[in-house]
Amino acid sequence: AEQQRRHDRSARPDRLRLLTAAESAGMLVAAEMNRAGLPWRADVHREVLHGLLGERYAGGGEPRRLAELAEEVSAAFGRRVRPDLPADVVKAFGQAGVKVGSTRRWELESLDHPAVKPLIEYKKLYRIWVAHGWSWLQDWVRDGRFRPEFLAGGTVTGRWVTNGGGGLQIPKVIRRAVVADPGWRLVVADADQMEPRVLAAISRDPGLMEVAGRETDLYQSVSDRAFSGDRAQAKLAVLGAVYGQTSGDGLKNLAALRRRFPRAVAYVDDAARAGEEGR
Repeated sequence: AEQQRRHDRSARPDRLRLLTAAESAGMLVAAEMNRAGLPWRADVHREVLHGLLGERYAGGGEPRRLAELAEEVSAAFGRRVRPDLPADVVKAFGQAGVKVGSTRRWELESLDHPAVKPLIEYKKLYRIWVAHGWSWLQDWVRDGRFRPEFLAGGTVTGRWVTNGGGGLQIPKVIRRAVVADPGWRLVVADADQMEPRVLAAISRDPGLMEVAGRETDLYQSVSDRAFSGDRAQAKLAVLGAVYGQTSGDGLKNLAALRRRFPRAVAYVDDAARAGEEGR
């Protein structure tokens, strides 16, 4: 009854009722997911980890493949380097006469140095080992089920979240362990690059709609149009525009987007003004 009164007091009761109904349905789905759990084949997960990382060493040390890549990185620099420590890597590049500000992949890929390839591979596998390796499997999978706590509307923007287990950030390669029970099937929907596709649809920007309609990497297509093929810069620009970054590089990137996709950026601008003015 109180919620109905809130609806009636709002400027647009019809819209608020629709939102409440959608969120309520989401909460019911989350409750069912929490009760049932997500089917998870621990044996498949272990096979994937072994294929990617190699054998485990006693005492919790890095698995074989990570140890091999760490040796390759050190050999490329000519001295012992800890690839899991960004400061050590930046220092090693500096001593080799290569200026680098971080160990982000997009920055490393622009460098001409023999340490780059094994370092990028190490970073990718290290994240899997730390975030979704054998320890994660032991902590979060029981009786063939992965059981985080799913929460609908868990952020101020309305996004779903999970308490524990990083349930919404499972790497694609690890998701091979999600296997339907006998007699069941999983329906999979890929929400990759969702934000710019939603922006294209609601802004009706013809250029962005054309890019979003392709069966290709959206950020690469944007980069080809506005950022001289720099995909990383294009991704930062698009997400920066959607989430309101308007200082530093964000301002420069926004100008480039505005030239190529004026209706999309104008829509974001108008939405920001509406929020500021309480409309």
